[in-house]
Amino acid sequence: MSIEEVTEELAALDKPENAGDLFYYGLLKQQLQINDAWVQARDVFRVLCADDELTVEQQQLAGIFEAYNQNRINWYQRQSDLLVDNARLQQQLQETEQDKLLLEQKIRALTELEADISTRKEE
Repeated sequence: MSIEEVTEELAALDKPENAGDLFYYGLLKQQLQINDAWVQARDVFRVLCADDELTVEQQQLAGIFEAYNQNRINWYQRQSDLLVDNARLQQQLQETEQDKLLLEQKIRALTELEADISTRKEE
């Protein structure tokens, strides 16, 4: 199902009231590539997992979907943290490269100064 189709189905599905509608709602939400939708899907499946009106198999399936969505949420958070770390490290790398260039300039200047002093002593 495409994202557009999922969005249309979610719009058509008013407020899910029974377990079947909730299950469908959760399945649709987990198809979206948005962290907030995964959180909503996880919460729906958590509710379904504890629903005594469902069969044991249905509760187990809801538990699997709950875990699946929780793993996606965790992955997204780790990915976000890694992107932030990467940006910070890239900034540090740029600063370090600038420091390196500055030190190289200072070393050249000192080398030239020593050469000038050495030439003056010889004269």
